[in-house]
Amino acid sequence: MFFDKYFEIHDAKSKIDWLLQWSLSSALKQQKMDKLFQELCEAIPDISNQYSNPDGMNCMDIKSPDYAPFYAYKIRAQHSFQIFFTLKMIQKYCGNIPFTLIDVGDSSGNHIKYLQHLQKAHSFSIKDAYSVNLDPIAIEKINKNGGRGILQRAELLNEININADVMLSFEMLEHLSSPVEFLHQLSKNPPSKFTLFTVPYLRKSRVGLHHVRLNIDDMTADPEDVHIFELNPEDWKLLAMHCGWEVTDELIYRQYPDHFMYRWLRPLWEKYEYIGFYGFTLKPNDKFNKLYSGW
Repeated sequence: MFFDKYFEIHDAKSKIDWLLQWSLSSALKQQKMDKLFQELCEAIPDISNQYSNPDGMNCMDIKSPDYAPFYAYKIRAQHSFQIFFTLKMIQKYCGNIPFTLIDVGDSSGNHIKYLQHLQKAHSFSIKDAYSVNLDPIAIEKINKNGGRGILQRAELLNEININADVMLSFEMLEHLSSPVEFLHQLSKNPPSKFTLFTVPYLRKSRVGLHHVRLNIDDMTADPEDVHIFELNPEDWKLLAMHCGWEVTDELIYRQYPDHFMYRWLRPLWEKYEYIGFYGFTLKPNDKFNKLYSGW
């Protein structure tokens, strides 16, 4: 590809950051998420605590020599999509009735803080909020910042005695070794209002394991960084149906303007990262789950 020499694979900085940031800015405006982007900046000006790994933190820390303004902008744009979709689902399923939510795979508590900040402006009320992660560093960070973190694997979520009305999980499913077992177990005791996931948006499903693909063997492969299954929307829906669910709502966020004049940006995003992210909500439906005799 012509632009290959301008990319530094798995690096927060590339020589075409300016182009990718323009793409994101244009995409946010087209998808009507630009106003929310600004609201999130006001709610939490500094999101350098989003990840636990030093590289991810330094990329978004303005005081660090590794600070990458584009990377910080990209993550905030991604947050804007996640919160945009969440707000739509809260309005649809919760209205103004106070609800308890749980964020599974939460690494910082930022999404809960966003939602708490937006309650009044968007006419909803959070009764209780919990963060779940298998990373003790993330849980310690969340609790120190006033959140309510619970150390637990997502696959063992059923062992936590929380009756959640809403479950959120942002870019977590692709990190699981067994998303089938997780979704199957969750379907036995689902949240009462809605269950929402966002995942990378790909046109073709694949196994991730990018550190193996690139033969990166000189550092620990942390679960926060490792994607195992990266599926397209149709395959995620098939998996959900097999595990006792049906998809009720969907939203695709593209990291480039969806216009024929800018389609050339799509292969750039596929090379750099993902063309976008896919959000979907689930409700229990055991039509296919009960047919499978191997549970």
